[in-house]
Amino acid sequence: RGGRHGRRASTMAVNWLALLFIAQIVIFSTFMISFFTMESHRQAEQHEMQLELHRLRRDNLAKERKLMQLATRAEEGLESVGMASDYDVGAEEGEGDLDGSEGVAEAEASIPKGDGCARLVVEWWVYEACLGQHVRQYHEADDKGAFEEHVLGKADAEGTPGPDQVYGRGDACPGADSPRQVSVRLRCREGVTKLSFFRVSEPSACQYVAELEGPPALCPWNGERGSSPPASAGVPSAVPAGSSPVSASDLSLSGTAQVAEKRQAVVQALQWSWGAYEKFAWGFDELKPVSRRGADWVGLGLTILDSLDVLWMAGLKDDFAKGVQWVRKSLSFDKTRMISFFETTIRCLGGLLAAHEMSGDEYLLQMADDLAERLAKAFAAPSGLPYTTISLSSGAHSVPAWTGGNLLLAEVGTVQMEFFSLAAHMNKPELREKAQRVFDVLDKEGGPMDAKGGRLWPIHIRPESGKPVGSTISWGAMGDSFYEYTLKLWLLTGKKHEQYKRMYLESVRGMQSRLITEHAGLTYLCEEKAGRQLRKMDHLVCFVPGTLALGAQHLPEVRVEHMALAEKLMETCHQMYVRQKTGLAPEFVKVGADMEVGASHNLLRPETVESLFYMWRFTKDPKYREWGWAMFLAFERHTRVQTGGYSGIRNVNAVGMTKADDTMQTFWLAETLKYFLMLFSEDDILDLDTHVINTEAHPLKVLSG
Repeated sequence: RGGRHGRRASTMAVNWLALLFIAQIVIFSTFMISFFTMESHRQAEQHEMQLELHRLRRDNLAKERKLMQLATRAEEGLESVGMASDYDVGAEEGEGDLDGSEGVAEAEASIPKGDGCARLVVEWWVYEACLGQHVRQYHEADDKGAFEEHVLGKADAEGTPGPDQVYGRGDACPGADSPRQVSVRLRCREGVTKLSFFRVSEPSACQYVAELEGPPALCPWNGERGSSPPASAGVPSAVPAGSSPVSASDLSLSGTAQVAEKRQAVVQALQWSWGAYEKFAWGFDELKPVSRRGADWVGLGLTILDSLDVLWMAGLKDDFAKGVQWVRKSLSFDKTRMISFFETTIRCLGGLLAAHEMSGDEYLLQMADDLAERLAKAFAAPSGLPYTTISLSSGAHSVPAWTGGNLLLAEVGTVQMEFFSLAAHMNKPELREKAQRVFDVLDKEGGPMDAKGGRLWPIHIRPESGKPVGSTISWGAMGDSFYEYTLKLWLLTGKKHEQYKRMYLESVRGMQSRLITEHAGLTYLCEEKAGRQLRKMDHLVCFVPGTLALGAQHLPEVRVEHMALAEKLMETCHQMYVRQKTGLAPEFVKVGADMEVGASHNLLRPETVESLFYMWRFTKDPKYREWGWAMFLAFERHTRVQTGGYSGIRNVNAVGMTKADDTMQTFWLAETLKYFLMLFSEDDILDLDTHVINTEAHPLKVLSG
């Protein structure tokens, strides 16, 4: 009995413990349920508060836009009665560059914000610049309440005030080691009453340029000189010290009169071009002068690199210095896009080398070295020839489909001068060897020798073997500059390498026997396909008279013969201009009953004035300056854009209704204006015994070794 009572007591104790445990579980569960319910309510309330905050921000921005629209209407009303508005509301909707690269956006609206801040609305982004504080970008809340903001840069409290300042320490840049950074450019002028934010661009990833305009009080550093271009034209009008502005149309047409004034007119055209680029397209490859915006196709500030040496030669040292400053602060070759190996070599590498040799700036040489090392990765075809396009960041390379997988003669055979020069400066013989191998392959695989000792090269080449394919032969498009470099390599290397001289003489003999034709008193340099002469002549071919004249000075055995042919071809190129209603040449002509226009557009090309320069330099016949001045006046009349810059035209015979192509090619400054400058300058502007000019008109010093 006692055992049963003990077992009963023990069972009761266990039951009580179980009940207690269950009660604790119930209490704990109730607590947790209550906790999560409260937390859920708290988060819901917080979310509602965030939504309300975003709605308020959105409503605020909408009100600002409405106010801006009202201000615009008010401004239009004031203008209708001849009154000025206090607002400088942005006008043009910008476009990105043509191939989707990092680009500029024109202002949709500029919203004044106090004396020291201004905002710019670009699509869904709002950019805010507060002088001495920060630059940021943000966009309004969307339907889900999302809000995004990035600080692009903060002002340095110890920085020196000036028209160009760098705001660093911005927010982190995705995929980059350095944070965001913005260059703030402030220009002040009379008549402006409030700070306005009129353009923002992103030349490279997370590296921004913010351009603002304000009243003179915001720019105490200006003094008497001022820092902004005139409001009417938008480009600088100042000329080099000691010179006075001239009116080109008032100058004599004679080749012997007012030469110094004509040179000054060319300098003014250069300033008109550079000033417009600086204002509307700074950091972009090219200026669209009619729409007043920039466009990229290489993404390396091509106009700047291509123009440095002509700015130096023209005495525009302040503009040169600004270009070099951009190179130091903004130029980066770490770009993934696929770009032209050939164009980048002759324009960028050639431009940096020439600017370094003229100014002695070592940083330009360092950048040239960096670029050359990246470009050299294109020499990767099995034959040793360079591929057509390359990514400067990854070294990836390719051949575009439109060439049928072929390389082009001009593109593989017109990079040697630049690589030879860089290799000499940096003592890197391996770079010279890569470029030299191309000529060795072309020399070996070139076309067969004809009975007169001449040979020519088809324009298409297989990358695997280096063997030419097809039957199209041209001293114009896709072939031209290879033939030019056979001579110029010989001169650049001090006339020590007979290979280049031999190839040049062979090619000229081939051209004379197969491509030259005479018709109606003019001599034409045509093309050939399938053994038959194509009766057309490109404007590009007009470099040939100058090249023949240059070679004749160093080859006494052919001097008379080559100068005679140069004079005949120069006359034909001159007639390509004077026979058109605008006085400007078409892209090519056909040899028919008479000279006929083949393609009517003009791209501001330099080849004819290039040859005029050489013919003048070597003959001193004033007719070449006279022809050149008539050409320059035609460019002034029909291609000059009133708001700044020059544009190609679509029809050289459409006087009074000429349509612009809205492109100021970089070679307009680098080549066309440079050759005009040299044509109307004394010989000491460039010594042709110590320099050789590359195909983009960049002078390179003759190599000593």
